[in-house]
Amino acid sequence: MWAGDADSVESDFLAVIDVRPGSATYARVVSTLPVGAGGTRPHHTEHQLESDRLLFANGFRAGRTFRFDLTRPDRPRLLGSFTELGGFGFPHSFVRLPGGHMLATFQGRGASNVPPGGLVELDRQGHLARSMPPSGTRERRLPESASLVPAGRTVPPETRCPMALCSRGPSLGRTAVYLEVSDG
Repeated sequence: MWAGDADSVESDFLAVIDVRPGSATYARVVSTLPVGAGGTRPHHTEHQLESDRLLFANGFRAGRTFRFDLTRPDRPRLLGSFTELGGFGFPHSFVRLPGGHMLATFQGRGASNVPPGGLVELDRQGHLARSMPPSGTRERRLPESASLVPAGRTVPPETRCPMALCSRGPSLGRTAVYLEVSDG
């Protein structure tokens, strides 16, 4: 569980809860790991823990994403963090790409989080692979969520977020933007 101190005095932290039915520590916190920063507003993490046991977790107010190694859940490790990548800031949501890289929505640019945001592809170490600014729109979008839709699959027009890239425009209405992401 990615959480913060209620009054933002102590460090935000990752708490590992045993979810193995039948385990002697089932439903208990087995470890915690403070990140050394408070009030970051713990927000999104990856939706599932992948086989490499690395987890990306965003502290939205700070515009910072923390990387954790959960190879040993009883001894999680903080691997580092990042803020701006590819000219974009305020990382928000993450989805794993088939080749192992990560696709992240970044809501804006700079320390003031000025829209428009974009998509950033990064490796599992949190390093920039490429960034993709919004195209074909004059709106000042704040990309929120990303989801992969298998090639050849039909997405009905009434489908709303979180399919593909979801954005909040100036009116804070929700819009789904569908992009084809290729290896090139």
